[in-house]
Amino acid sequence: MAYHRSIQEEKEELEEEEDQYNNTPFISISPECKKLVLQVKYRLYNRIIFGPALESKKAQSNDLLLIYLKKMMRLYRLCVAIQNETMTEDIIEKKLLTFPIETRDIIRQLLQWITAFFAKNQYVDTIPILDYLDVHFHRHPLLQK
Repeated sequence: MAYHRSIQEEKEELEEEEDQYNNTPFISISPECKKLVLQVKYRLYNRIIFGPALESKKAQSNDLLLIYLKKMMRLYRLCVAIQNETMTEDIIEKKLLTFPIETRDIIRQLLQWITAFFAKNQYVDTIPILDYLDVHFHRHPLLQK
């Protein structure tokens, strides 16, 4: 009988825990955000990886891939800093100078979108965006989908 009682107690505890969860679904990622992220990745990749002349030694170097990966990490850290409100527009513009000139406009558009999104949403609403940026810029920077 004591065994049956403990199972019942466990069920009650689980039910209490389930009651405490917030089951509100996260908002979906904006198509505009997805488009900007993919455009940034595509332009950075094309500019860095395909930038040097095909016949040059530099074009055959794996260093280009490392440069691309470092730029993606720098971009991810910049997005997180914007979310944490630790970046002024002047600092953002200075950070943009570290990216190829052909990519700065699209990166600026993405950063403006992120800034506006974080300004008008609560932290809980920013979680999906932060995760999306983490996946695309940090965990899978070579994924172009």
